[in-house]
Amino acid sequence: EKGIIQIIPSSGTFIRSNTRKTKQYGAIAVLGMLHGNKRTAGLDIIENVAKEHGYHVLSIDHCDEVFIAKPAILMDIPADGFIFANSTITAKIANDLRSAGIPFVSVNRTSELDGVSWVDFNHESSNREIVDHLYSLGHRRIAYLMFRPALAEHARRMQALYRDLMEKKGIYHQEMYIDEGNMDAYYRQYGELYHSIYGMKMACVLMSLAQKPTAVVAFGQEIAHGVCSQLRKMGMEVPADVSVVGVTQDAQAADSEKTLTMMAGSL
Repeated sequence: EKGIIQIIPSSGTFIRSNTRKTKQYGAIAVLGMLHGNKRTAGLDIIENVAKEHGYHVLSIDHCDEVFIAKPAILMDIPADGFIFANSTITAKIANDLRSAGIPFVSVNRTSELDGVSWVDFNHESSNREIVDHLYSLGHRRIAYLMFRPALAEHARRMQALYRDLMEKKGIYHQEMYIDEGNMDAYYRQYGELYHSIYGMKMACVLMSLAQKPTAVVAFGQEIAHGVCSQLRKMGMEVPADVSVVGVTQDAQAADSEKTLTMMAGSL
C-alpha cells in the first residue's frame, strides 16, 4: 500500500513511493477514444479540464492487442498519467503502471481488477426505465441493438442486463439481442455513416424474424436513426408499427433530438 520495496546493496531495504511527486512531462495520454463526433466532444472536455491544471493531452489510437502483447510499451509513452477510454486494462498493465508510480483511470467499469479507479454510465437505471415504459405501452417483443462492445466485461454486463430485464417480465427472446457489428470494421468501410448503416442493416435482420419486434432499443443516436430510416423504407411507420428508442451517453444529444425518443444514461 505504501509503495514498492527496493533493496539497495550495503544500505538496506526501503519503500519507494509509487506516486510521482513532480510533473515530469506535463501531458496526459488518452487511449482508445471513439471515432467521429463522440471523439471530438470527449477530447474537447478532457483537453479543457487538463488545461486548467497545466497539462496537455496526447490522444492515442490503437488496437488493444498491442498493449496486451507488449504492455511495457506504455512505459515509453511520455505522459504523467493515462485515461483508458475504450481500452483494455489487464492485471499486467495495472501492476506495471502502479510499480512505475503512474496514475491511471478507466472510462469503463473494471470490476474484475481490484484497485482500479473507473467511471462508467449507469446503464442499468436508464435501460430499466425504457423497458418499463415500453412494457406499459403493451410491447412484449422488445429488441436491443448495439455494436459489439470492445470490452468483454461490458459485453457480458449488457447481455446480462437485457436478459434480466426481460426475464423478470417473462418476455425474454434471445434472438432479439443483437451486438454483432464490429465498430472499427464498419468505420473503416463506411466512414462517418457507419452508425446509421449498421442500424439499417440490423433493422433488416430484426424484421426478417418469424416473430418481429414491436419495439427496438438502439444503443446510440445514429444507430436509432438508421433503424427508423430502414423501417420507413420497408413501408412501416415509426412509432405506429414499431417503436424506436435511442440510448445515448450524451445528454446534450438527448435534449436536442427532435424526431425520436432518447434516454441519456447517468454516471
